[in-house]
Amino acid sequence: MVGDPENTGGKRVTISGHAAYDPDDGPTAVPRGTTITTYAEHGSCITDALGNLIETGGDTSGVYSKTFLPGELIPDYTIYPPDGLNIMGTPQTVMYPTLLSKLIGEDMGPVDLAVCPYDETCPTGIVYDVNGIFDQWTGIFKPYERYGF
Repeated sequence: MVGDPENTGGKRVTISGHAAYDPDDGPTAVPRGTTITTYAEHGSCITDALGNLIETGGDTSGVYSKTFLPGELIPDYTIYPPDGLNIMGTPQTVMYPTLLSKLIGEDMGPVDLAVCPYDETCPTGIVYDVNGIFDQWTGIFKPYERYGF
């Protein structure tokens, strides 16, 4: 099946950098033969450490993730250059703000977003890390075991 890691040589595409959502950009449909995985809920952020885990192809089975399948709608995030981030591995990055819809295409297989799916119109105050989730508004950190991911 197109989009399976076996058909992409086991390689996953990773897109890294900063990101934000502008509601005026709307959603975009995931193309045929491609899946897109985010590692934080819409409106949240990820730590550089979680970004590095994603970028290096580490084991993300114990962290939050949401995978969008072909045909499903995903917010058309604007991906920004990774200024100030410690990029690891060989992820795809951008030189200037670029819509996600311009970076994805058909038959890419699995695509991981090592970005913050931030939305200033509905911020969650939640930061996703390799070890758990931090609520900036309450100051409470909860290890992933409590969530059962």
